[in-house]
Amino acid sequence: MRWLSAFLALAAMLAAGDRALAGPRLMVAAPTFDFGTIERGTPVDHVFRVRNEGDAPANVLGIDRTCACTVGAASARTVAPGGELWVSVGLDSEALSGPVVKAVTVRTDDPNAPALRLVLRGTVLVDLIAEPPTLYVGEVGRGSVPERTARVRPGRPTGTARVLAVRARGPFVEPRVIDDGAGGLAIAVRVTDDAPAGRFRDEIVVRGSGLDGPIVIPVLGVVRADDADDRRLTA
Repeated sequence: MRWLSAFLALAAMLAAGDRALAGPRLMVAAPTFDFGTIERGTPVDHVFRVRNEGDAPANVLGIDRTCACTVGAASARTVAPGGELWVSVGLDSEALSGPVVKAVTVRTDDPNAPALRLVLRGTVLVDLIAEPPTLYVGEVGRGSVPERTARVRPGRPTGTARVLAVRARGPFVEPRVIDDGAGGLAIAVRVTDDAPAGRFRDEIVVRGSGLDGPIVIPVLGVVRADDADDRRLTA
């Protein structure tokens, strides 16, 4: 009867496998959409097709976005077995530049696909590009010049735009423009002598020839407390 025991064990395993496969099964045939090359300010809209290939309904619990420049909406909250829903994803390119990868995440009750990531990618053309778009200088001292810089370069293959003026909007940093040795400019910052201890945010405004508007580079960091600050805090 040893063969019978083996047969029953195999049947039990197959039944367990069938139960594991039961339920919703959401699939996205093309989770990434390449929108190519566009001018800044051109809106991007794409509809992703999501199909339920399981044998139980699937529910959409919500849609999360990675930044304020994206928005997503589903055509339905429940997808029947064999049915489809459409997720419309929009991208506002007004504040973007250069290579762009943005996504929304569709949260579902499908245990095999609890988070479906839908991606928009492409290139946004502008006259000048700042890299990185936000300058994190880390923990710095007053009067110091952090090593991290932001590079400014033409954003078009045949671009001829150039930097005309650079200034700080706030009181925490002073910009310094230097040649980066690669056909572009690098913007360094000096932390002001009277910057208060703690976290700070400032902005560098870059104006150039042929630009519809200035480039704004946020500068984030933490100013270290000096000995005088330490004495005041502990007094």
